[in-house]
Amino acid sequence: MIPPQFIDEVLSRVDLVDVIGARIELKRTGQRFSALCPFHDERSPSFSVNQDKQFYHCFGCKSSGNAIKFIMEFDRIDFPAAVKSLSESVGLKVPTEENADVNQHKKNRLYKILEEANLFYKTNLREHPKKQKAVAYLKRRSVTGEVARDFGLGYAPPGWNSLVAHLEQKEINLDEGTEAGVIGRKDNGHEFYDRFRDRVTFPILDIRGRVIGFGGRTLDDDGKPKYLNSPESLVFQKSNEIYGLYEVRKRSHRLDLIMVVDGYMDVVALSQNKIGFSVATLGTSINSQQIKAIFRTAPSIVFCFDGDLAGRNAASKALKASLPVMEDGLSAKFMFLPEGEDPDSLVRKEGKEKMLNRIQESKTLTEFFFDEIEPKESSKTPEGLAAAAKKAAPLINLLPKGVLREILINTLAEKTGIDSDMLQNRLGIEPTAPESLNQSQASVVNKIDQPFPLPKGKVLPLTQQAIEILIGFPELGANIEQSILNSLSADPETKPLFDLLVWTRDSEDVDRESALIYCREKLNQSPENLVPREMVLSLGELSREFEDVLKKITITQEGFRRSELLSNLSKKSLQELSEEEKRILSNSYKKPLR
Repeated sequence: MIPPQFIDEVLSRVDLVDVIGARIELKRTGQRFSALCPFHDERSPSFSVNQDKQFYHCFGCKSSGNAIKFIMEFDRIDFPAAVKSLSESVGLKVPTEENADVNQHKKNRLYKILEEANLFYKTNLREHPKKQKAVAYLKRRSVTGEVARDFGLGYAPPGWNSLVAHLEQKEINLDEGTEAGVIGRKDNGHEFYDRFRDRVTFPILDIRGRVIGFGGRTLDDDGKPKYLNSPESLVFQKSNEIYGLYEVRKRSHRLDLIMVVDGYMDVVALSQNKIGFSVATLGTSINSQQIKAIFRTAPSIVFCFDGDLAGRNAASKALKASLPVMEDGLSAKFMFLPEGEDPDSLVRKEGKEKMLNRIQESKTLTEFFFDEIEPKESSKTPEGLAAAAKKAAPLINLLPKGVLREILINTLAEKTGIDSDMLQNRLGIEPTAPESLNQSQASVVNKIDQPFPLPKGKVLPLTQQAIEILIGFPELGANIEQSILNSLSADPETKPLFDLLVWTRDSEDVDRESALIYCREKLNQSPENLVPREMVLSLGELSREFEDVLKKITITQEGFRRSELLSNLSKKSLQELSEEEKRILSNSYKKPLR
């Protein structure tokens, strides 16, 4: 038996549009998606997907349901297999019912403790003898009582054991209070203390509106740290959550735009000024999973950053995190604030209309993409253009196939003055459409007396990309098909990847540090992009990307082999070709060779 709580968790993490879109072609029609129904024959689309409700329905055959039901019907598998398939796609492991019951009981206890702490903090903001200090701070930041209520703001009073005493009075286990992250244990192991003291508190809610943690802001600008977050717990993982998203969805379940800012007070201040579509990360760089969660609520995102170097670096990370989830119909923009300003100070200084104008005029993803790859100096020199193209290639490969990917490739081709097909070929950018021979290439095959140009150096960037992923997560090399290993071992360019895969498969206690040492000492490889890639993608996304990279490498190797065969057809008759060589040539122009 699969615990129902786990099923709910899986369905809350997957996006039905992603699940169905990976299997059939979906087109956005207004706020929904449509397609030809995969369950019966039809000529006009009657299959509709509601992303808000995570539900599909066919008006023709009446098939309908959620992601699990679709997987069962489309993949023709039973319920447990469908749940397993979906859970693995988001990095979850199906638990046993017994273990899940214990785990869920513990979570429920933590939710109750966190809600009790939230009630304690909110009551203090209204009734505590020393509340005036917190009230004065909020008034100084122009926060009204209505906005404080909407965001559930509270006050953690000074002193070391106010909340501890309250939890004891409510007969709550203090050990569980430490697990919830609202109190801590002193070094002596016997006494407890309040984690938040003399701070305004901001409850952090999950997508269901449950309190899962807190942020606390000092009442004096000199206090350190200025912002304090709950530690991670069984119910709170910072990299999975977004502050303010529940409140945004509560106001309107479907918005046109959501703005991502840096902190709690920015979200509160923007809402105070009638800009009620902002959210914030929780002290970490935004990742693809968080961006995907935002896109479920709105088709457009504006990332808001400081105008300094740190802001530019954060924007660069946000760009990389956005690319893997930028399906057609979605958009992202990048807004940089004047030096010394944050959204809170700027909206109070300039007002709502000017802030909205800034949002409207912010850089599009395409504009910021080329800002990032083009060096500020010598960008128009051949060397500068080559460097920009090389920097663009791995970023373009992160994008799903679609119109945006085509636009970036074509724009890059225009800037460099290189044909887009040749550019993709040279840089290892995966083709956006199935590979086929154009008319001039087909004539080469027909005449069999003209050489076919052999591109050089395409496999190597993909090999390095695969090595970088594998070092970061060596466990991905455990179950690679032997046919792929055989293909990699036969090519000098991919031999280092083959050696690393075999080593990760056959060695004991492999971790990223030992993999990195092996790469440097045995393979003379020194990858530099491990940290950025790890921050951009989850383990599930990395697993899929790794499979895709290996697929690209094998396709590329076959492309090289096909090019060599085409080049030598004038020297070798069709009758002399092996069956494998005929198969490779047949794939090049979709006709059987006889």
